[in-house]
Amino acid sequence: RFADLELSVLVQHVEVTGDRRAAAARWARGELDPGLLLDSPFVLLGSPAGLAEQVARLAAAGVTYVTTFEPCAGALAAARAG
Repeated sequence: RFADLELSVLVQHVEVTGDRRAAAARWARGELDPGLLLDSPFVLLGSPAGLAEQVARLAAAGVTYVTTFEPCAGALAAARAG
């Protein structure tokens, strides 16, 4: 039955950046380890091509839909262009 499920991820933050680690540290606001954000399926950080790679990894894991909140929609669209 698992193969029949459609999986989705609601990405909490998407940011086009040349420095993923600095962006993770900024978004973590000192409240958690930025390294956790770099590996999270719920935070996408990087160049447009890097964002596209992260979305492709989600798809390879079986995620059918990737959505985000309106303020990050433009950045997520960059992943598609990447």
